[in-house]
Amino acid sequence: MAQGQISDTNTRIVIVLPKEIKTKADIIANSDGRSLSGWVRNLITNEVKKHYEDDTQ
Repeated sequence: MAQGQISDTNTRIVIVLPKEIKTKADIIANSDGRSLSGWVRNLITNEVKKHYEDDTQ
């Protein structure tokens, strides 16, 4: 896969945030050892997993 491309199993999303929120989110992500993108991906993944685990019980 060429640099800058993503795999066929992934997709990109665009979100718009106030600059102040992005700056604060960057700080939180870095303190967690993640990039902002990785941190947001982790948040979404965890919430989706939690939602579907709750639905099956």
